[in-house]
Amino acid sequence: MCTLAAPYTPIVTGHTQKGNRLSTVLGLHDVTNPTFGASHELSEHLARFRNHDWPSTELGPLQSWPHALRQWVNVMMADPRAVALWWGRNRLCLYNDAYRDILGKRHSWALSKPLTSVWPDEDPNTARLREAFNHADATGQPTFGGDTCFFVDRSGFKEEVWASWALIPIMGPSENIAYFNPCSETTKQVLYDRRMATLLAVERASNEATNLKDWSRSVLVGLESNSADIPFAALYSMSNRSSARDHSALGSLNGTPIAASVAFASSQWTLEGVLEMESSTLDLPTTMDWDLAIEIFGPMLAQSIDTNGVQFLNVDNGDNSFPSTLSGKAYSRAWGDLCKSALIIPLAERDRGSHRGFLLLGLNPCCRYDKDYEKFTMLVTSQLRRSLDSVCLIEARQMVMEAELTTYEHALLTERLTVSQLDVKDREMRFRKMADMSMVGMFEVSAIGELNYANPYWYNLTGYPRGNHPALDWVRVIHEDDRDKFAGKWALMKEGEALQFEIRLSKPYVSDDFVDGQRLEGETWVAAAAHAEYKDGKVLNVVGTVADISRHKFMEGFQQRRTAEALELKRQQEAFMDMASHEARNPLAAISLSVESILDTYESMLQKPDDRFLISRDTIESSLDSANTIMACVAHQKTIIDDVLTLSKLNSGLLQTSPVEVNPVVEVDGALKIFEPELLQADIELDFNVTDSYHRQEMSRVLLDPVRLRQILINLFTNAIKFTKGEPRRRITVSLAATTERPSRSVEGVSYLSSSSKRAVSPARGNDIVYVLLAVEDTGCGIDKSGLDRLFQRFQQASPKTHIKYGGSGLGLFICKELARLQGGQIGVMSERGKGSTLAFYIRATKCSPTQLNASKDETYTRDCHILLVEDNLVNQRVMMKQLQKAGYTVAICNHGQEALDYINTTHFAKEDGVKLDIVLCDVEMPVMNGLECSQRIRTMERQGELNGEVPMIAVTANARVEQQELALQAGFDAVITKPFRMNALLPELERFCLGV
Repeated sequence: MCTLAAPYTPIVTGHTQKGNRLSTVLGLHDVTNPTFGASHELSEHLARFRNHDWPSTELGPLQSWPHALRQWVNVMMADPRAVALWWGRNRLCLYNDAYRDILGKRHSWALSKPLTSVWPDEDPNTARLREAFNHADATGQPTFGGDTCFFVDRSGFKEEVWASWALIPIMGPSENIAYFNPCSETTKQVLYDRRMATLLAVERASNEATNLKDWSRSVLVGLESNSADIPFAALYSMSNRSSARDHSALGSLNGTPIAASVAFASSQWTLEGVLEMESSTLDLPTTMDWDLAIEIFGPMLAQSIDTNGVQFLNVDNGDNSFPSTLSGKAYSRAWGDLCKSALIIPLAERDRGSHRGFLLLGLNPCCRYDKDYEKFTMLVTSQLRRSLDSVCLIEARQMVMEAELTTYEHALLTERLTVSQLDVKDREMRFRKMADMSMVGMFEVSAIGELNYANPYWYNLTGYPRGNHPALDWVRVIHEDDRDKFAGKWALMKEGEALQFEIRLSKPYVSDDFVDGQRLEGETWVAAAAHAEYKDGKVLNVVGTVADISRHKFMEGFQQRRTAEALELKRQQEAFMDMASHEARNPLAAISLSVESILDTYESMLQKPDDRFLISRDTIESSLDSANTIMACVAHQKTIIDDVLTLSKLNSGLLQTSPVEVNPVVEVDGALKIFEPELLQADIELDFNVTDSYHRQEMSRVLLDPVRLRQILINLFTNAIKFTKGEPRRRITVSLAATTERPSRSVEGVSYLSSSSKRAVSPARGNDIVYVLLAVEDTGCGIDKSGLDRLFQRFQQASPKTHIKYGGSGLGLFICKELARLQGGQIGVMSERGKGSTLAFYIRATKCSPTQLNASKDETYTRDCHILLVEDNLVNQRVMMKQLQKAGYTVAICNHGQEALDYINTTHFAKEDGVKLDIVLCDVEMPVMNGLECSQRIRTMERQGELNGEVPMIAVTANARVEQQELALQAGFDAVITKPFRMNALLPELERFCLGV
């Protein structure tokens, strides 16, 4: 969606009277001003625009254009996006330079043409635009279009273009006088997403295949979804494998197509499947020999097979490379346009070079075959060859197993035929020697489960202890999750069935090989084949083989795991950004409503004719209340920004709490105050209930982290508003309680979740421990049991529909759970669908002693403190100076560090009769000399005896990271206050230094 900048308002510098028409001059920078070209360098499009034959159009000469038209033309030309301005009832086309790419070859011609000519009604791709015009005329409202496809002739062909756009009506006295139409092309991103989805679909489909037949079918299934970039396709397999291997040798001697013809003379090519437009047919043969293949697909097929490289076929090349049998028959499955280019992709095993067939892949007739498109086809080729290798490996192993089994059966038959020549014992020893050297595990088990024989490879593979074991303990061999499966297979084998199956063993698989830095290890997988031996019509033994396929299983899932991990990481990052944006936006409504309340109050007073105003106490209290709400919201947004910076610390266990003395009632009330305008607007009733259990503790102040407490409460309260404001009964109740014993459930009956995290919890300070309990109860829609189970998990919400209806990322409650745990507490929920929800948590705190409280209340002093404020921002200078003077301080101002050094040389620190100075408030980032350098210079002057005593210095900076604050302290500052801050946070620091504490 396009985001429109607010249109600027040109300044009218004068009016000129020409004939009977009034012409408005907007200024020297007005592109419609006759003198504009003399003082400005004109782009090619702007020059064409100014030199256009406007007198012959409905608009008339530039000088006669109305003020509004000239004003919007200047807005359009200044916009860096592609913008068209459709003017008047006929919607005449005016556009800026960037819109040329949208028009394509209609550029220049479209200037001053009506909409119906530029984007004709018969063009189906303009239907959405026509609907937007009708909507604007009917409602006066704009229309915003997401990714929309339309076709433009840019380079001599109909090109697929995607763009997001907006159509904004420009209102006149009685109707729309024009329409502002900005566009942003998104073709590159749309094509990228579409092609990446195709690669994923091909991978998922081909991973399921276990033989070449299934693989061919799965490849076409994976490609079928992208009808635009793969308008048609045909896959041929080759059945003569010996010729494919012979071709490798011939190709090394002679790299010409003739070598391929000799190698594949006896090959048979079979059509495995076709992707084509339903209303057309490619009419390809289902089977063909090499000569017919060359006749149909031309010498480029031979060259592709011979070089094992992708070949590009095009109708316009002039070399007849595009198959004549497809010319005029290959239409796009997406757009129905005639395809003129394709690729021949040879399908060969990468290790052995054995050819298995080729893929004819059509190319999008409405898209350039550029580097991105070429990269996509190369990725498809690489992916097909990787998956082909895996399938061929499976088939090869199956062939080895079949060959080994055949060899074994043949050995048994030989033994029976030579029974008269060999002793039974000699035959058995000879067989065992052969089996002992085999790289396939072999075993013989009697019908009653006794292990008669197993070769060394079987023992090494299964990890079964060697020795005399009357009964084979399958439980020690088979993986616990596959034991039921094996029990069923064993029962069938004892009944005489011959089986082939895959199963996991208990012994783990560990290889010395590494793939992409990761050791090959995991579960041991074997492919087993077994059959029964009979005597007198009864099963005597079960004989079988097992082949190790663990490496193949690892590689089979490796790429899939990597892709899933990348997608999950991307999803988590997006969800995290959604959460951060959501939390930062929450207070904006309260700020807007509070500012609006203040503005309405004072604007109504300014409308009165009197110079003096009588302001009622209610008006002052209302304004102060709104201002306090704004300050509370600003404080909350600062907290959210801090949380964005520290979420990584939460994940790594480095986040710590900072307990200070606070009044929990005041903190909770302050947090709820943020939401007063939003509650009023949504007509939601709020009850704040301080329970008897809290009053019984007789505590007014406790040690806890107010920032983390408010963050949890604000998050829970925000959710309560979100799920309540759409209900017929709207009420939220916040309860505050306290207890000296760790609670297992809240006063409302909510059971707290047990924490499985191993992260360290911040210790409580002091011995007088108290647990502060808070609960937020709402009359919202409620949550069913399945939603409760995943409510506090990372990136999870109550149901998949929650995000669609209410928004959010699923991180808020996870963070609340972690913050409660860090403060020695827990969180829980109680809810029922249709009856509202109650979310409750508690944190651990420490009571403050009454002596500390009384001392802090009685401590007063008379302010006679002189402050030097060093700040380069003039607005910050003025605001801070007024606040400090209002608090009773004497303030001097400097703009940077060098001025501060010059001022200090005039104070009593430098000479006996100098001006008084008690403390320096200094910014860090300043021109000429920054705050760090200034502090270092002052400390150096103190050490060298140039100053008498130590100058107290406090850094006031927006550099909020811990490392930056430590750097300021190392430079010589005595304390650091981070922006933004409230004066009641700065004043205690000033009092401490002024009192010399």
